Amino acid sequence: MENAGFFVGTARAMAGVSGGFAKIVGGRRLQIFGRFATAGGTLSDSAPSEAATWKGLMVGSHATGEFRNSTLQGDAALTFTPGNGGTLKARFDKIRNIYPGRGAASSTVVSFENIPVKSDGTYVQIKAPRGSNLNRISGAFYGTGHAEAAGTFEQANIVGAFGAKKQ
Repeated sequence: MENAGFFVGTARAMAGVSGGFAKIVGGRRLQIFGRFATAGGTLSDSAPSEAATWKGLMVGSHATGEFRNSTLQGDAALTFTPGNGGTLKARFDKIRNIYPGRGAASSTVVSFENIPVKSDGTYVQIKAPRGSNLNRISGAFYGTGHAEAAGTFEQANIVGAFGAKKQ
């Protein structure tokens, strides 16, 4: 990718460590663990005007549970449909844990439909109430002529980031 980047990271605080994400429960400082994803770059600052497809890669990890240290990888495909500002379809498939013995992916396919695209080329869809498992995607188009698309998502206990090039 030449105009955008993306990654998945870990935030962790250990028992006995001051500050950060540590939480005191019953007078004892416990480890707080979390995953996050981010994407960014040189924005296109507009929505595409015609139908197009972007293909690339997704990376991720399980958000919680026994395999939260997993390293997941899969294919990314985004399809833009113009009209009324336009909508985007995102599909991440062939998701697998790239390290043997670290458990299978909680889902091999994650998809989002009818994601509204704003006139500035950004997109966000959240389909879960607060306090529940998230089902969200957000991102933008990057570079001249919307050469790339990148963003983050959370679904099926997977926190992920993606990047793709226009086909």
